[in-house]
Amino acid sequence: MVFQQEIDLLVEETKQIDPKTIIYLAGSYARGSPKRNSDIDLLIIHAEIEQLKKRLFELFKDNYPIFWNKLDIKLFTEKGLRKATQTEYFMIYCNITYGKCLVGTPLKLKLIPELIMQEINTWEAKLNEIDDYLEAQIDYEALAGLLFAIGKQLSFIETVLTGKRQSMKDIFQADTRMLGRSYEKRLTAKKQFQSSFSDEITLNPRVSKAGDFTRLKAVSTQLHSYISDLRRDFDLQWQYE
Repeated sequence: MVFQQEIDLLVEETKQIDPKTIIYLAGSYARGSPKRNSDIDLLIIHAEIEQLKKRLFELFKDNYPIFWNKLDIKLFTEKGLRKATQTEYFMIYCNITYGKCLVGTPLKLKLIPELIMQEINTWEAKLNEIDDYLEAQIDYEALAGLLFAIGKQLSFIETVLTGKRQSMKDIFQADTRMLGRSYEKRLTAKKQFQSSFSDEITLNPRVSKAGDFTRLKAVSTQLHSYISDLRRDFDLQWQYE
């Protein structure tokens, strides 16, 4: 695996601080199909989060900059895990169910049907909010990043419902170029959006007319269709009312 040496080093350093730590590798690296721009998704359950953050920063930022910039780590204490929000819990469930436990005792979580429907409703509400900004034609690249983030979250839901997961190219009809010209800005928007799901969407009103908003509206339409398909899959599996 690419970056295997760096991942092994991270695991060992994490264990030294907390021998009871639990680490999951998730996403495309866990599936064995990473792309050039793929993040390295890690879920870490650890007793000393602040100490671990400091140690990983000191070890990897300058010595392994490419690896460091690819890391997308979700950190929880055991207590924090029990107090996870709805969307955090859903993300944790996906990571441990479809990810790879690198160290520690594997976790077991239950996912009730109501939680899946709540997740679908949450992302549909966010998409409706973005539709309003699309009409105002504000901050093209930020909106592109947010649409990308929603597509990714919806693909997690599909994985839970069907055991399959579409790629971003499948979701957006094989044209990821419509998601923005700057990968770095799109990635920043995606991470900002995913870091705090309860925050309001903030855009720069001075950045307008710089992009093909018609294409973004087409992406939004595709995502609304995706949500309809997820609701159908949900009804077929659980007959939720």
